[in-house]
Amino acid sequence: MKKRITLKAMTGEIYKNQKKYSKVSRHPMPDYSLQELREWMKQQSKYRLVDEKEYRPSVIRKDKNIGFILENLKLVTMEPKLSLHKAT
Repeated sequence: MKKRITLKAMTGEIYKNQKKYSKVSRHPMPDYSLQELREWMKQQSKYRLVDEKEYRPSVIRKDKNIGFILENLKLVTMEPKLSLHKAT
């Protein structure tokens, strides 16, 4: 039986990756807290916890020239996110 990922674990991993990417790409750190990211995710209509990794929610930036700010975030599943990387 697969272990179901929790909102707390998922957002923790997303937030950690956002901070890491911000540092590497020399963008400012996210302008929101981990708790604010969790609340933002709960408000998104696409949000749901799933067992299959390729369909787990992920967060991308709408405008790649802008860092991680709530107004620039878009919630997607990992499947479209992986497709975006394969297309480039």
